[in-house]
Amino acid sequence: GESIAEWGPCVARVLSVSLTSITRELQAVWGVPALPARLRVELLGEGPAREDNDSAPLQKDVPPCLAKLNPSQLRAVEAACDRDEGFTLVWGPPGTGKSSTLLALINALHLREYERLHRAIEEIVLGDSSEGTGRRWNAAIRRAPRLLVTASSNAAIDSLMDRVTERGFQDRHGNMYDPWGMIRVGTAHKGACREFDLDARVKALLSKSGKEVEDRLREIQGAQRALQEQVSRLQDEVRRLRNTMPLPLGWEVRIAAQGGKLEFHDHINKRATWRQPPHPTPGAPRAHLLKMPHAVERLGALIQCADQWWVLQGQEARLRMVSSRETMTDPELRAKLEGSFLGNAHVVFATLNSAAPLRP
Repeated sequence: GESIAEWGPCVARVLSVSLTSITRELQAVWGVPALPARLRVELLGEGPAREDNDSAPLQKDVPPCLAKLNPSQLRAVEAACDRDEGFTLVWGPPGTGKSSTLLALINALHLREYERLHRAIEEIVLGDSSEGTGRRWNAAIRRAPRLLVTASSNAAIDSLMDRVTERGFQDRHGNMYDPWGMIRVGTAHKGACREFDLDARVKALLSKSGKEVEDRLREIQGAQRALQEQVSRLQDEVRRLRNTMPLPLGWEVRIAAQGGKLEFHDHINKRATWRQPPHPTPGAPRAHLLKMPHAVERLGALIQCADQWWVLQGQEARLRMVSSRETMTDPELRAKLEGSFLGNAHVVFATLNSAAPLRP
């Protein structure tokens, strides 16, 4: 037979691979059949396995947060965003941009969920019925994004979170925004992550005196009343604009800054009037509500109100827990506070070990 010498020179390469991590991963895969059926469905989904490859066509309408990805990275993100169950495995050797792909994926998932919230608010405001508006509003707010980002080490999680807080997210129009309600769970860490540390937030809340809690509760209740008034005003203004629809193409309706009267602007003939123009005849080109800047501006303000309402509700709930601390043990109170913070967070960063016991 052939000897090693006949093959030519041999090169040995030492791979920086953790045998402990590989062993744990293999044990986890081998243990899948023993998992409860319900948990298997939650992890793997019920549909058949699907393999995405580089020959699949790319979406034409790519949001700005994905614009810098190469075709392979873009297909990976699209495959992950295109499903609501199971998981997507993205593989690549070192240096192929997996971290950049993951950051883009977090942005894309947050944007997708946030747009669902937008549509829910629009349906309430633009719908024909005002019945059950309060109940529908609370249900819509609960559609806020809920993402859990995990990794095997604290260093990896801190690196991801630092990059998210440093860069922020991009919406579909390329505008930058900061995801609020981020929480970091786990071992003490450095950098920007400390601001979002779950344990630090719980300790800060528990350190408040009874008077501080009551004062803050009164402030929140005042803010909620002001927010309710703002939401009612914005909804009324959007409905006033909606009731003028449809307008002939080239027309725009605005709400005057002084007095709140409706102004109608004919951009084709360069004129403005207080009188509403006739509706266009069936089949004729027309202008729609979501093309009206004043309507879009107010719908955006309503989305911001939904965010603020969600934040205030969480703060009020936690302060009431602290004000009734005599009725429960310290571990019970801490567990309730942690659950409230996690339940209000848009994005939770945690190691695999820290994520296991989380219960929002």
